[in-house]
Amino acid sequence: YPAISRVQHDPGAVGIALTRTIGGGGVLFLPVGCVLALLAEPVVGVVLGPGWGEAVLPLAMLAPTLVLRQIILVSDLVATGMGAVYRSAVRRAYILVATLLALWIGLRWGLVGASVVAVLNIVAQAILLGGLALSLTGSRWRQLASCLLPGGRLAGIATAAAALGLVAESEYGLAPLATLLVGGSCAATSLLAAILLRPQWLGEGGLWLVARVSGRVPRHWLLERLRMEAMRTHG
Repeated sequence: YPAISRVQHDPGAVGIALTRTIGGGGVLFLPVGCVLALLAEPVVGVVLGPGWGEAVLPLAMLAPTLVLRQIILVSDLVATGMGAVYRSAVRRAYILVATLLALWIGLRWGLVGASVVAVLNIVAQAILLGGLALSLTGSRWRQLASCLLPGGRLAGIATAAAALGLVAESEYGLAPLATLLVGGSCAATSLLAAILLRPQWLGEGGLWLVARVSGRVPRHWLLERLRMEAMRTHG
């Protein structure tokens, strides 16, 4: 927020920061959300235990919205930092009403009904606040979608690899914990291999995030390699 306030009179700079931040978060939240949705059943089995089958579908529906929650948070910070407090508050009022509606539906139609409304609510929030942030910075939805493409690519790789856990479960009758370990390990290994072979697949936002993080954590060969790729990309 303070950083945005200092450059609020330069919409172009704020727009670049907006897309970079969302793109950097996308390479984290899109793979995690998609893999979590795919492995929702073993996750519920491990975390909550047997007898919680009704929680599987809500988790599978809500997990992919992690990236939308990030868009909401970053967009709200941009709107507030650029002084659009009133316009942001109007949208927040809608969000409050929609949240109360979701709670009411949840009481009448259970977890699945509440989850459907919650997902629609999150999508609406992302559109409203994301659209406000884009209009304030002179950016377009096409730029926002483009910065999320690297995260989408990595999500596809991780999800395809995680599906091996479900295949192993059906073939060998694995327990939920074993299914989760196999699927999670396959997803993590595939992501690591993809990033090692094609660092540029992290995209501008992902490489920018690496450059920011690498100076604040202990030196590691992988982070150093990605940092060099980030320096080469951003000059």
